[in-house]
Amino acid sequence: MALSKTFKDLIAAGEGHYQENFRNLRDDVKIAIYQKLLFKAGETAEGSDERKALASLNDPGFQNSLSQEVRDGIKIEQQRYATAKANAIYQDYLREITLERVRSKVTLLDKEGHIVLTAQEQEEVKKKYEGLEFNEHGQLTSGNLPAEEQSKILKKRDDLLFDPQARLIYELTLSEKEQEKVLKKIEAALNMPNVDDRQGIEIKAGLKKVLGGRTPTDTTLCSIDLSGQVNGEGTDVHKRLRDKFVKKYGGQPLLSHQRASMVASFEETYAHMNLMARTFERRSITYGEKKETISHDAWQNIRHNAALKVQDEVAKAYKEAVKKSSDPNGKVDVNKLNKNLAKERVKLAESAKKALIEGVVAHLKERVALSLEFDEEGKLTKEEQKDLLKKHQDLKFDDEGNLTSGSLTKAEQEALIKKRTRETVLGYMQKLSGELNKHVFTAETATGYDYFYTSNYLQQGMLISGTKHTAHDKPSFIPGLQAEDQAAFRRVTYTYRDENGVLHPTSAVSARIPSPALVFHPTMNAQKIREDLVKKFGFLHEQMRDMRGGKDGPVVENLFTSFHSEAFETIGDNNNRQRASALYMIQAMHEFNAQGHVRVQELKKKEEYNLGDRALLKKLEEELEEHKGKKPKDEEVVEYTQRLVELQDTVKDIKQYLNKNFLYVQNIGTNRHTRDLGYRDDRSFVTGSVELDDITLSAEMAMLHTLEENSAYLSEEVKEKITAINARVLEQYGTFLDDKQRPKYFAQSIAGDTLIKEIRAFKKELESGLSQQEDVDDLPSLASNALARMIATNQHWDVRYGQLSQALSMYIEWASTGGCKSGNERNQDVMLRFALLKSIHERVEHNDGKLDKLQEHEKAIYAQMKAYAKGETADPDALRAAIAVSVSKCNMHGGAAAISREDQGGAAKVSSFSFIQDIKSSFLRWSARIALGLVALATFPLLAIPPVRKFYVNQLIDTNNAADREMNLDATGASKTQAHKGQDKRTREVVLEVLKEDELFNKKKGGTELTSTEKDGFKKAKGKSHEGYEFQFEKEVAKVKVVEPEFNDGPKTLVDRLGVKEIPKQREVSPRLQIDLVSEHNEGLGVIPTKKGESEQTEPYTPTSF
Repeated sequence: MALSKTFKDLIAAGEGHYQENFRNLRDDVKIAIYQKLLFKAGETAEGSDERKALASLNDPGFQNSLSQEVRDGIKIEQQRYATAKANAIYQDYLREITLERVRSKVTLLDKEGHIVLTAQEQEEVKKKYEGLEFNEHGQLTSGNLPAEEQSKILKKRDDLLFDPQARLIYELTLSEKEQEKVLKKIEAALNMPNVDDRQGIEIKAGLKKVLGGRTPTDTTLCSIDLSGQVNGEGTDVHKRLRDKFVKKYGGQPLLSHQRASMVASFEETYAHMNLMARTFERRSITYGEKKETISHDAWQNIRHNAALKVQDEVAKAYKEAVKKSSDPNGKVDVNKLNKNLAKERVKLAESAKKALIEGVVAHLKERVALSLEFDEEGKLTKEEQKDLLKKHQDLKFDDEGNLTSGSLTKAEQEALIKKRTRETVLGYMQKLSGELNKHVFTAETATGYDYFYTSNYLQQGMLISGTKHTAHDKPSFIPGLQAEDQAAFRRVTYTYRDENGVLHPTSAVSARIPSPALVFHPTMNAQKIREDLVKKFGFLHEQMRDMRGGKDGPVVENLFTSFHSEAFETIGDNNNRQRASALYMIQAMHEFNAQGHVRVQELKKKEEYNLGDRALLKKLEEELEEHKGKKPKDEEVVEYTQRLVELQDTVKDIKQYLNKNFLYVQNIGTNRHTRDLGYRDDRSFVTGSVELDDITLSAEMAMLHTLEENSAYLSEEVKEKITAINARVLEQYGTFLDDKQRPKYFAQSIAGDTLIKEIRAFKKELESGLSQQEDVDDLPSLASNALARMIATNQHWDVRYGQLSQALSMYIEWASTGGCKSGNERNQDVMLRFALLKSIHERVEHNDGKLDKLQEHEKAIYAQMKAYAKGETADPDALRAAIAVSVSKCNMHGGAAAISREDQGGAAKVSSFSFIQDIKSSFLRWSARIALGLVALATFPLLAIPPVRKFYVNQLIDTNNAADREMNLDATGASKTQAHKGQDKRTREVVLEVLKEDELFNKKKGGTELTSTEKDGFKKAKGKSHEGYEFQFEKEVAKVKVVEPEFNDGPKTLVDRLGVKEIPKQREVSPRLQIDLVSEHNEGLGVIPTKKGESEQTEPYTPTSF
């Protein structure tokens, strides 16, 4: 029976029968129904049937009568719901405050209908009109302000930013008071105690706790959907914003559900501009005699003014693209529109750089002009004095360069200002150009902000946590109690928007993490890479445990990395080394999972610890509590702290062992430029390998675990089979982990080989059981059964269905984490599918299970998934295509695309497969490639023509073609806008272009042209590159002691927060203080207490930029 039908039956049972009905369910179904009831009751009014049912099931006496497994499951579901509700309230607050902030940009009226002006605006209108009076809040209390004047004021305030997708783009910074307000709102909703007078770090800690372990950034980049109809609070502002948007971008030729599938030209360019601006600002270039730098506030102003210019350029490009993509009746072809917008990417990126450089030049001119007031402190250089004395011998200067006798004509003053301004601008730009290289652009993300995205069509909100770390310059594990920003990890929480615009919690939560294996690190050998991965896996497991409501047990990292042959890696993929990355992660996975097993074996060698597993844990927990209660003398502090850390780590390792807190890596490539999975027994010893065996085995262990966690959506028979095989997985894997002499790969071991044979037998039984499944309609049930069929038929091995198997896995996982080498292109493709499936699920759930409000392409997903799950189609190709088509029609450039933009300052460089790459049969595909290759050789001279060469590359070998052909995805220009693609050279070119046009350097405008010597000063400075600096620090012994908690993230945090270019020596901290900083929650302590007189060693830290 479908879970939705079971839920309806429970509610229909009525008061007095809820408990009886619930008790008759399977234990796994009980937990799933309880979760569903929590979310449903939370959306309904007091006294609803759902609330009555929940109150009945929450009766303490009744819950005590349930099994321990169900009671534990209910606690976990309550925590998951509390975190989801907190995130929904926080997202709703972001939307509310954003609309409140921009209200004054679109209307002079406040919520009560009063005209409100700023103090400066009040002064200006009082000069023009008599009888106007305002109160302390700026509200007009007396008099009449003409409509014409109101329009003028609004025009001056007009500095809002929009994207062609019909979105408001707004950087929202919450004050400490606002952060406390939303925290209190969340705590009240969760029935938590009211706490007053919290400040700064306490508020941050409170938000981190209720939001599930991630601290929100002070500033959030908000992308608010203005398309479609919106009801509820803020509707008036929403309509005015839409009018502003139409005025900027013209009429709306697209349907609202199509808008998220068009290129987000402004958001792409805005990300590029922000990355450039932050990179320039971090260079801290000095100018003038006082060695000033451009302040952060000035940079913010430069950035915003540049954004307004960029918006104008985007609007022009969009209007032109619409014209080119419209038929005679005005209907827009979205595919043509995207192709035309994609062609503008490089030009728009260059315009962003140009707007920034022009802003910097204008700022420098203003600063120089202000610094030369000749009657006050107009200090002149020796060279300037010398030049002036040639014309005016009566001039006198003091030792500081102040003019003390004589005067200069206005023309001489202007000439002097012009000369000094030119020298200042030239010097600044030469310094900036000299400090640019690939590394400085890839050192940090575009903003580092959280990203909030709403979709009116999908009825979905998304909040993506911010990070400063990029996929290309990710550091090694950062020790420190406060170091929650690790490995470029970004969590995504999802909400459902009802018809009144209110955001409600959902169980959906995902995350992105690029491959954390530092395969290109010059100072790390294989063992160090694995050790670093083990630490990162510890961080990832803690994050996912929080995302799963504190649930123990295995978690899954969905890895989308291609696994090539060793030969291809050497010849064709040496720049990415995806094979090496995948193998390091599999090896480190086993090392991480073995930690608890190793610790238990070591302890049981000692007589006092030779106990049963639970008794051993209890004894150590008692020792830990007893040790915490001790008050050591000063001379005992070091030994005390060492023992405290040892006990904490030991307890954590044993809990990992007892609770099976493993991490499974589900490495299934998604872009088809990889090899099919499979075991040597099923393939051959020629095409197979032990490494491929282990990757396949690990993926299947992960998928089987996912299905067991979602067994409530499966039949009793299938559930029993999956439970049984998972028990064998844990038993055989435990045998492997217990073996001190275990081989590098699980598949190499006897236990692994045995498990492979058992899984093969299980699949045959599973396929027959799936054929007898009853008819179900709800999406989670269909997806679970479809995934089970893929496993049973080995179709998850097929490179064509890697993306489908990963998307279905992540959709049904309790909490999902995905990533590839960069965690950008392939991750974006899967996350867009994940978000769409979650949206369809929620919309159908809130429509009483009916599909009538879905688009036809969304209904097709249901139809194809049902056909495949029931075995009516031989393979899932039609299902794969249906999902791809649906994404292309309503979510191709949706919220998930923000991760790529933020990470690399440009769109994801992924296009759809070419015709030949998309041929289904491997034999026919390779035959077509060979045939076309022969044609290319026969017409070899034509390859000199760029379009011809591009055609052959695109059809035959372009690995950037990695999206389903049905999506018609075009990445034209994306590569040239990304951080690691020659932005240093492009910036120098733009700088020279801006100077060439500027009045100081343009001969026609009265300026002095750049000389050849001056132009040489724009070349990359030798010996001044920061590239590789992060590795130099690794070579030194890092003596990083515990410092104040807010700086306990390591040297990188000091650089970020203090704005220094060198790592300062950190003060000594007394051993007494160190005790208070020891935490048992985080595995990343990083500071190992030592005996007196010894230095403290930590894991070397890799700073990402200075």
